[in-house]
Amino acid sequence: MITTLLSLSLLLTAAPIIPDPVTAPVSVKVAYRDLNLGSAAGRAELDRRLAHAVRTVCPAPDHRDLRQLQAAEECRAVATRAADGQRTLALASVTRAIQTGSSGR
Repeated sequence: MITTLLSLSLLLTAAPIIPDPVTAPVSVKVAYRDLNLGSAAGRAELDRRLAHAVRTVCPAPDHRDLRQLQAAEECRAVATRAADGQRTLALASVTRAIQTGSSGR
């Protein structure tokens, strides 16, 4: 079993649904240290956690307000791209750990 010793700090900076110049960008930390990213189940759990983080950063808008709907859609797109990039880095660190660990045997 491969375990990662890193923690993924996912900084999802996305446009807030209702822009507020005083509000700082929203960030959510997504831990994956407890997951085996070498397994399909571990990757699926990471994906669930990332999806939850996107929903946290981009809460559901009032569906009666077209501007809020558009802003929420844009927020989800930006946050999902950020999450995908962080996911790629996390999986790459596991791949490097596997290669490093297996080369010494």
